[in-house]
Amino acid sequence: AGEDWTENTETFDSSFYKRSLDNDIYIFTAPYINKSRESSYESGILVSKAVELDFNGVKLKPA
Repeated sequence: AGEDWTENTETFDSSFYKRSLDNDIYIFTAPYINKSRESSYESGILVSKAVELDFNGVKLKPA
């Protein structure tokens, strides 16, 4: 299914990714599939989690 994906392959630019960072869950993203099948330095799975920071009573949740 990943080879036929037509949407933006950059996870950080995808709206579903930005919305899901507003939860207290982990986001798992499969590596980008190189259509030319050449070796790539990108291997492994990207794991992301939003964190909430508190600076003198001001809460920030950077993405």
